[in-house]
Amino acid sequence: MTSPQLEWTLQTLLEQLNEDELKSFKSLLRALPLEDVLQQTRWSEVEEADGKKLAEILIHTSSENWIRSATVTVLEEMNLTELCKMAKAEMLVRPPP
Repeated sequence: MTSPQLEWTLQTLLEQLNEDELKSFKSLLRALPLEDVLQQTRWSEVEEADGKKLAEILIHTSSENWIRSATVTVLEEMNLTELCKMAKAEMLVRPPP
């Protein structure tokens, strides 16, 4: 199960992307090794998704570790420095149990 904090952070990050950036994010995401459930998702559903919907798709089809890693990797490839810093700070640093 994915944490509510990760879901909120992912949605917040993706909603900050403009239309072209979101399209690039999806394209770069597709180039990564996808998890099984995400592979079985119709890619047209991903392509049509806005930031909020894409976050929901990823949360329901992928593990937390994959989401964290993929998000940071894609934002780095897109050279979105500020969003990448935010992703690393919010997604890669877990609070102690």
